[in-house]
Amino acid sequence: MGAALVHRAGGTRTPATPTDLGQALFPRALWPELADALATAERDGDPAGLFRLLPLTLEAQGEREEPRDQGDQIPADAGAALMAVNCADEPDRFLDQASPAAAQKEAARPEEAFRKASAVFGPHRLGLALTSAGRPAGTDFIRKIDRPGAPPMLLIGTRGDPATAFEWTEETAERLGSGVVVAYEGEGHTGYLFSACVRGYVNRFLLDGQLPAGNRTCPDEG
Repeated sequence: MGAALVHRAGGTRTPATPTDLGQALFPRALWPELADALATAERDGDPAGLFRLLPLTLEAQGEREEPRDQGDQIPADAGAALMAVNCADEPDRFLDQASPAAAQKEAARPEEAFRKASAVFGPHRLGLALTSAGRPAGTDFIRKIDRPGAPPMLLIGTRGDPATAFEWTEETAERLGSGVVVAYEGEGHTGYLFSACVRGYVNRFLLDGQLPAGNRTCPDEG
């Protein structure tokens, strides 16, 4: 499988990263194609199906559209900016204050466990865990939120979200003390695009300021 993640095109080698595969888990509509692409890559060593997934993933999530002008294009440093924000927001970082050299040395210890968990995704996830090494210490601001008197807020969580755990939605609502949770019982990343029920609650809240009287559940519409 690792060999199938590299594609030769015009003499160049273009990697299909584990992140690309993870993105394909977000929209449920792509799961059948992802399964077929993975099976073909493993059986035949042919990664062509995997390389078709990323643009299809963006399209399925409603993110693939022609930019209206230059300012609408995703900045080239968007990934670096996201990494910086994630590092600043995480108080329990791996090797928080270690220098890059020390981090590399210490990383050898959990590397085997990461590879054992997944030969494809393990090294990638370990790499992400190391990206904050040497950066300023993360904050625990989120943990200090304790019923701050915030106005009523609507929070949406998807039970089968592969990227953001539903428990985080419930935890945030508890910390705010004024959160109303709408639980989408479906699969995939986020719920607004995939559930008319979720869209109804969100639209009424954003457009009319209406919140349900208590927590609500939206059925799977996949």
